[in-house]
Amino acid sequence: MRKYIKVFTVGLLLSLLSCTDRFEEMNIDPNRVSLADPAVAAGAANALFSASISNGLMRAFEFQRVQALYADLYAQYYATTAAYFASDRYQINQVWLNAGWNLFYPRDINNLVTIVNSPSATNNQKLIARVWKVFLFHRMVDFYGDIPYFNAARPDQAERYDSQQAIYDDFFKELNAAADSLDLTVANSFDNKDVIYNGNTARWKAFANSLRMRLAMRISRVDAARARTEFLDAVQSGAFTANDNNALARVNDFQRNALNEITDFNEFRMSATSESLLLDLISPAARRLGVLWEQDQCSFADVSIGLCRLQQAIFGLNDAGARSVSNDGRKALFAVTPGDQHGFAALTVSEYFRRAGWNATCLTGVPANDLVAAVEDDWFDMIAFSMSDEKWLDRLPSVIADMRSRSKNRSIQVLVGGRVFDADPSRVAVVGADFTAADPREGLVLAESRVVASQTVA
Repeated sequence: MRKYIKVFTVGLLLSLLSCTDRFEEMNIDPNRVSLADPAVAAGAANALFSASISNGLMRAFEFQRVQALYADLYAQYYATTAAYFASDRYQINQVWLNAGWNLFYPRDINNLVTIVNSPSATNNQKLIARVWKVFLFHRMVDFYGDIPYFNAARPDQAERYDSQQAIYDDFFKELNAAADSLDLTVANSFDNKDVIYNGNTARWKAFANSLRMRLAMRISRVDAARARTEFLDAVQSGAFTANDNNALARVNDFQRNALNEITDFNEFRMSATSESLLLDLISPAARRLGVLWEQDQCSFADVSIGLCRLQQAIFGLNDAGARSVSNDGRKALFAVTPGDQHGFAALTVSEYFRRAGWNATCLTGVPANDLVAAVEDDWFDMIAFSMSDEKWLDRLPSVIADMRSRSKNRSIQVLVGGRVFDADPSRVAVVGADFTAADPREGLVLAESRVVASQTVA
């Protein structure tokens, strides 16, 4: 009996030893796409970056559980109308919080690290991936505090939680290095699966510098000197100079606006605190900056930094960031007269309407053709124009006339606002608009009634 056992044991050992000669080969998935393969490297890098953008913008599942049910309620941007959401009473639901955490590292960050570590991805692709990695991480570190960062997606390293200060320090280094090293002679580093900039290298450099400015503002209360240095250096390197530089993700049936999707659930409303911040604090502060500028009591840099802070506050009320898609509610397009670069008022009013339940799209700093194309391609109940100076009056009538004639909605209402029309309401008829309002609250009331009336007539 022992003889047979010995023979069996020896045979088993030989069998195991013979298998280990092909162990690595047998444990490699032959169907797995690898960026180490030059034949698929370019396509795979584009696909991975596209996925990292789509997922990084957060789908409705993650957005509702992490952003809407926690951060937005705690900041009092919104108030729930559904009693079954306990988070507005400061009760923690760990399952909801985990929704933003569980997919972040294996899905979002791993895709970017794969690009950065690929021997076949281009240098520009690696640099842009590093920029987007900072964008994704800065949201997480602001939300959760100390998190795994330096060893993230590195299976050869033990995970550890890194401090916010150390992570922010690395953010600045990464963004500076990327902006300085991007090769602008390569016009497009990724293909059109990049739903933000179509791979445009120059735009991604401006994004890197503008993100650096945002992060500088985030540390301005704890390290003012570092914040100023980083901010001004980013400006010098080349940041956003017009609204058409903004990082707007194109929405479609696959890539939808998460905030717009959960709005359809009809479970929350704008809080009184949020409305007060938007209309009674941010808007007057912007007007005050304008007065100080006209009176030569502050510099261009002061005004720029001030408006940056105010825009940051508005975007803090709405971190969705992407244009809305159509739904069954009221839909409005907010714009400034082509040529006018003062889009802050339009941004503020569009945010107020959006929080009141309207589906609001804000287009500032775009040519007239883009505005006409917008109403040709989509149904809008109303167009709203903001005007900062009467020198733009001559341009507006033809723009409004073209938009009316090409609009899908032949009964579209046109609202105009700003001190140009406050000073002389007769200008409303001159430019071909339907009505004006002294402030966003009055504008909302008038818009609701006029849209209903126009639909009844139609």
